[in-house]
Amino acid sequence: MKKKGICLVLAMMLILVMVGSTALAANRPQSVFSGGLSMWYWPGEVSVTSIDVGYEKALSSGLSLHGKGSLGLRSGVTILGGLVGIKKYLKPTAPEGLWIGGFASLSNWSAPLGGGLMISQNVFGFGAEGGYRYFFTPNLSVEPFAQVGYYTAGVGFAFTFGANVGYSF
Repeated sequence: MKKKGICLVLAMMLILVMVGSTALAANRPQSVFSGGLSMWYWPGEVSVTSIDVGYEKALSSGLSLHGKGSLGLRSGVTILGGLVGIKKYLKPTAPEGLWIGGFASLSNWSAPLGGGLMISQNVFGFGAEGGYRYFFTPNLSVEPFAQVGYYTAGVGFAFTFGANVGYSF
């Protein structure tokens, strides 16, 4: 009788833990709005600082879709673009924790030629990225990240490092 009682208590504890962890996962934020700064580096070239605004939506416990818009300015060159990507979280905690992913981007680069004339070109890119989102309150997070990508129009490979501050709901 004592063994049956212990087994029943253990079974009840297991059920409570499973239900509790499911409830916690259901209460985890599913979307994040963020804003931050990025530094883009081209080997042997100049760097550009951009202001980023983004959105991330958890698709499952370990996968999310994200997008961001960027505005970069450097020596008269204006870069306005967007990026979409997939993040795979290494633990089933999306949108929180260590992640890796891939992205595709489209941006428009504009530069003055003088005499009121401008030159403008669209630049496509794709690459790999990784980062870590840490929640320091239930709704506020910080996310450092890095990207490496290949870009068309003679840009070549570029490296991006940045950080975002996000609000989750």
